Amino acid sequence: MRAPGIRPILLAAIGFALATGGCASWKKQVASPEALLAQPKPPHKMRVTLADGSRLEIMDPAIRGDSLVGSIATTIRHDRWDETKLADGGVLLSDIRKLEVWKFNKGGTLLLVTVLAVGATAIIVAATEGDDPKPLPPPPPSSGGGSGDGCLLCSCPLLYSYDGEDWILDSGTYGGAFLKPFAYTDYDVLESLRGENGLLRMRLRAGDKETDHIDELQIIAADHDPSTTIATDPEGNVHSVGATTPPLVARDSRGRDALPLVLAADGRSWESALAVRDTASLEDLRESLTLEFPRPAASARLVLRANKTAWAGHLMRAFVAAHGTATQSWYAAMDADPARALGFRRALAEEIHLNVSVWEGGRWVEQSSVWGGGPEVQKTHAIPLDLSRTTGDRIRIRLESSPSFWLVDWVALDSTPERPVTLHEVTMRSAVAPSGRDATAELHAKDGQDLLLETGEVVELMLDAPVLAPGSARTYLSRTTGWYRYHAPETGPPDTVLLDFLLRERHGITKMSIAWMNTALTSLAAAPVVRGDAQRAAAERRSIQP
Repeated sequence: MRAPGIRPILLAAIGFALATGGCASWKKQVASPEALLAQPKPPHKMRVTLADGSRLEIMDPAIRGDSLVGSIATTIRHDRWDETKLADGGVLLSDIRKLEVWKFNKGGTLLLVTVLAVGATAIIVAATEGDDPKPLPPPPPSSGGGSGDGCLLCSCPLLYSYDGEDWILDSGTYGGAFLKPFAYTDYDVLESLRGENGLLRMRLRAGDKETDHIDELQIIAADHDPSTTIATDPEGNVHSVGATTPPLVARDSRGRDALPLVLAADGRSWESALAVRDTASLEDLRESLTLEFPRPAASARLVLRANKTAWAGHLMRAFVAAHGTATQSWYAAMDADPARALGFRRALAEEIHLNVSVWEGGRWVEQSSVWGGGPEVQKTHAIPLDLSRTTGDRIRIRLESSPSFWLVDWVALDSTPERPVTLHEVTMRSAVAPSGRDATAELHAKDGQDLLLETGEVVELMLDAPVLAPGSARTYLSRTTGWYRYHAPETGPPDTVLLDFLLRERHGITKMSIAWMNTALTSLAAAPVVRGDAQRAAAERRSIQP
């Protein structure tokens, strides 16, 4: 089954939010800047919150290339008065995390949250957090559906880098390690970290509503040819990335052309279609993106920039919350039985990993999978491929997972020879914990001596920047090991029917996800189109590929 017109209905709901005006106030938006500025009466003033938490007001906004530009307001505070100055400027669209417009409101305020570059499923999460979604039968309707905590992007420890001017969120590390036996080592390229006067500054911040256990945090300097960039594979090996070849074809399992969305790392990501799915259909239980490339002359690496959706985190929180008053007992049981916990993780991997397969001999052969990372930051992976058994002048690669779990921003093929990369472990001068003590020893090595951080706590890091050899370029990476414990609301008895279904039913996690997404989409589809332009809504509905 499909739900035609979901996107126009969402846009109509946005229109309703913009139309119910009265006293002036800021309204949070679920639309992109492009959609808002394409309206017959575009907003004359926008307020954006960026990835580093800073907030800017932009007058007379417009889209120019990959940026939102306009006159940026700066407030200068004097002793008895405030002065506002305007200066032309802009921000990258991919850096925007929240968007608000200045509107008049006759009645109450309707707040709709968006996180741009994390996909349309973020809209669904914003609409359903706190609801009581109903899973499919069996089991009967659940009493423990959503986490109800209002947390859209809580995940895992966050690493911020200082780039010489601003603090930039650079990593959401070891995503998915929400049980102690799930602890693993994660590698991230720190795209924004820059040295200043021989020093590096970073901040390690705990995720939302969780206790983070950080066993090791090591920063690594990778020196490489300036004509290359750096990426890691799922095992943490470092690769140089040279000139890449774009795909000739990119089409998803619903026949949609995704090529324009994956040609560049621009924050315009491909994701699953917002459509009602049949939980009894094996075809509807998986979502794939099939790519075709010219056959390379030698071995190649798939370069993939992607991240999990907010919906994936929403489901994790819902699953933990379903344990109710038995949550701590469940945590303890998993900690005491690592084999059982790792069996559960293998079941998660089957449904949540982004699998990479190559078409060879008339069938798809899986060669790798991507696990790490949350919805906060997109990661670039370089995945070595074995193409020796493929034939023809084109190769076909498939990315596959459960629906609504992944966003894919950029895909390319790198067949250039690997260039040498020199790695240096960076010396950490200090790690100042919230209590003021130095936590350097706890972060120094993977030794089971964990640094514990509670929600929102920050560790200030100072590191030495190694001397860069002439003619080389420098990229920094983080290597982190640990896990985190999400603090779910421990209310009500455990939803044993739901939990049993998830653990025993084949593809139970995916079926639950689809059933809850169906409920959310059906609810949104029932919302009235209130802009009074039925013909326009119908035209939009026809123009959207279902």
